[in-house]
Amino acid sequence: MKRNTIIAAFACFCVVLVSHVLADEGPETEIFDRASIDQFDFFLDENGRKADVFSFVGDETLRISGKPFGWLATQKEYKNFKLEVEYRWPSGSAATNSGVFLRMNGTSPNFLPRGFEIQLAHGSAGDIYGFHGMGLSGEKGRYTEDPNNKLSGHLRGVKKFRDAERAPGQWNKLKVYCFEGMIVVWMNDKIVNWAHDAEIVPGKIGFQSEGGPIEFKDAEITELY
Repeated sequence: MKRNTIIAAFACFCVVLVSHVLADEGPETEIFDRASIDQFDFFLDENGRKADVFSFVGDETLRISGKPFGWLATQKEYKNFKLEVEYRWPSGSAATNSGVFLRMNGTSPNFLPRGFEIQLAHGSAGDIYGFHGMGLSGEKGRYTEDPNNKLSGHLRGVKKFRDAERAPGQWNKLKVYCFEGMIVVWMNDKIVNWAHDAEIVPGKIGFQSEGGPIEFKDAEITELY
């Protein structure tokens, strides 16, 4: 079967899946609505101070300085959900590295939590990773595995199959469906990646500090049943 046929077939499958899921979804929760950083858990290298790295500005926008490395995460745990959020590299700053964490659980020896990451590093936005032994699989040729990664332990990953990022300074729309063993990623209204056999465990949702300034806004989560 040709690659384009596989992609089209999977897109159709996603539409069917989403149609089923939408009949059993809970209310939307705006994660940043009237929020303060005190309502979130965090981790930072170098004994970093939360208020020096994370702040809310303007209309429900989370600003992250990027240094030191770490994350800000919801206190509530989620297993099956739809997450929608916009992000950008602020004008005048370099497009560097960040990510959105899903199903964060357990403990970790460093700033990469046990859980999944939707990679936002410029040029790689949409890649999916499972850190510290999180189960994950994907299409042959896009799936990678490193049992002894120095930072992320047993690492599994699935590379995106197409690019859909906008230029630095512009807002990107990220949408993720995490339902049972399936993770599907949209970037700017295009399906860019999927993974299957994802470990099914509840966990927090986190926003990463990793190298440079980044902003997130309009973060909404809808639990799926």
